[in-house]
Amino acid sequence: MKFAAAAVLQFSEAVARCYAELYAYFLQPRARAGGNVHDLQIVATCIALGYTLLTSNVADFNKVPGLKIAQPKRVNVKAHYYQQIAGFWS
Repeated sequence: MKFAAAAVLQFSEAVARCYAELYAYFLQPRARAGGNVHDLQIVATCIALGYTLLTSNVADFNKVPGLKIAQPKRVNVKAHYYQQIAGFWS
């Protein structure tokens, strides 16, 4: 399996400000998200830089205002594996 090279994104001042705003928002009792600070850093990076978050864990991120979310297509890995083996022997 090949993976494309990914850029490392800096935790810039813009991302830090977005993180601080989100952190303050989720400290409010009515806005409890139940996430963790690491997820919030990822979310802040996406929002500040205008990226869409690709995750299969949509439920944990639905409550974040301003976040664009994309869910990957589910693939039946076992069936895909057997199709590749069958193609190899034919």
